[in-house]
Amino acid sequence: MANKNKNLKKQNIKKAQKQKRRQEKLKKQSQPPQAASAGLNVAERVDYALDLLEKGDLRAGKKMLHMLERKHPDHALIHYGFGVVAGMENRLKDAVSCFEKAVEILPDFMEAQYNLGVAYQNLYKIPEMVYAFRKVVKLGKPSAFEVSQAKGMLESIEKMVQKDSGHSLDDYLRANEFFEQGVEEMESEHWEESLAAFDKTLELHPNHTQTHGNMGLCYAFLGKKQQALDAFDRALALDPKYELAQVNRAMVEAQPQGKMVSKKGKSMEYYKDYPMQDRSYVQDFLMESGFISQNDPAYRVPEGAALSFHQYNITEEPIIEPYYEQLPAEVKDRLQELMVTAQDRPAKAIPELEELKEKYPHVPHIYNFLAVAYSGLGDMEKTEAIVKENLFVNPDYLFGKLNYAQLCLANEEHEKIPEIFDNKFDLKAVCPEREKFHITEFATFCEIMGKYFMMIGKPETARNFNKFLQDIAPHTPTAKELKRLVN
Repeated sequence: MANKNKNLKKQNIKKAQKQKRRQEKLKKQSQPPQAASAGLNVAERVDYALDLLEKGDLRAGKKMLHMLERKHPDHALIHYGFGVVAGMENRLKDAVSCFEKAVEILPDFMEAQYNLGVAYQNLYKIPEMVYAFRKVVKLGKPSAFEVSQAKGMLESIEKMVQKDSGHSLDDYLRANEFFEQGVEEMESEHWEESLAAFDKTLELHPNHTQTHGNMGLCYAFLGKKQQALDAFDRALALDPKYELAQVNRAMVEAQPQGKMVSKKGKSMEYYKDYPMQDRSYVQDFLMESGFISQNDPAYRVPEGAALSFHQYNITEEPIIEPYYEQLPAEVKDRLQELMVTAQDRPAKAIPELEELKEKYPHVPHIYNFLAVAYSGLGDMEKTEAIVKENLFVNPDYLFGKLNYAQLCLANEEHEKIPEIFDNKFDLKAVCPEREKFHITEFATFCEIMGKYFMMIGKPETARNFNKFLQDIAPHTPTAKELKRLVN
C-alpha cells in the first residue's frame, strides 16, 4: 500500500506541476507582447479545454475549441489545442499540421514546437523530429521540462546514429536530404538523377539499406539487370529480412538481360510502413497479386501470437544482487537507513545519496532511493532525470526498466514500452539469465504490460496479463489497479 500511495502522490504532484507550468507558458507564449486582455481570455479558455481533454472528456474539450476557433481562427493556441486532440486520437499527421500552424503563427511558441517534435517522433520522421527538438533547445530555458526532454532525445539519436553509421547526426541529416532527393527523382522516373543522389547518400551513410534497394530498382528500370541484382544483394546483406528487396530482386531476376522492368516500383518508406507497423510486405504483395485473400485464415495473425511465456520461479524472499552484496558492510547498513530517511525526511537523505551515487554508480538501489527522495520533495524533473540516469548507467537492472516504463505510461508515452523491453513481453525473455523473480518485479511488469496493451487497443492481451497477476499476486495494489482497468 505504501508503494501505491507514493505512486498516487507522484502522479498528483506531477499533474499539478504540469497544469501550473502549462498555464504560465501558454499565457506567455501564445500571444505577442502587445496582445490585449481578450487574448489572455482565449488562453485561459483553451487551457480549460485542455484540462477537459486530460480528464477524458474529448467531446466537451473539442466543442470548446471549435467555439473559440470561430471567433479566433488565427490564434496559435487554438491550433495547438487541436494538435493535442489529434495526438490523443492518434491522428498524428493531423497533429503535425496543427502544431505546424501554431508555430507558423507564433514561431517562438516553444511548447507547440516540442509537441511537433513528439508527433514527428511517433511518425518515425527522424530528421523532422531533430529539427523540431533543436528549435526547442534554442527557444527554451535550459531548466524547462521540454528543453530537458528534447536534449535527451537528441543525445540518444546522436549516439544511435554514431553507433549505426559511425557518422555524426549532421552527416545523417545531410545523407537523408540526398536520399529524399533520390526518392523524388524516382517518382519522376529520372533514374540517372536518382542514382546520383543515392551515391551521395552512400558517401555519408554506406550501410543505408533502403538506398541500396532503391538503387537496385533504378538499375532495373534502366535495363541494367546485373547491377540491379548486385544492389539488391547489398541491401539484403545488410538486412536479410528486407522484404521489399526480396520481392524486387525476384522480379528483376525473372527479366531477360537488357530488358527494362515495365512495372513502376512503389515509392514507400518500408521500415515505417511494414516492420514498425508489424506488417508483412510479402503478404500485402501476394494479396495485391491475387494469390491470397485477406479473409484467408492463414493471413490473419491471432491476437497475442507474438507473445511467448516461459516458466520461472516467483518468490517473496529478497533477491540479493551481486553488486549490492559486494558493498562494504557499513555502506549496506547505511543504505538501509537512507531508504527510510528518503521517505520520511527526503531533503536530509539527498546529499548523502548523491555522494554515494558518485562513489558507487553501478549500484542501482541508490538511484531508486534518490528518486523516492526527490519525488517526496515534489521535484518531478529531478525524479525523472534520476530514473533515466539509472537506466542509462545500469541498463540491465530490471527495476530500472520497470521504473522508466511506469514513468513513460504516466507521461502518456506508451509507444516507448516495446523499446524499453527490447520488444519482449515476458519476464524470462527480458532477463533470460534469471530463473527467479521477486513478486514485486512480476506484479509491476504485468501491470505495465496490461496498461500498455489496453492503450494500444488490445484488451484481450491486457486481460491475459491481468489473469497472470490475479493468479499469482491477487492481493497486491498493482493487481487491484490492473483488474479495475481491464474490467
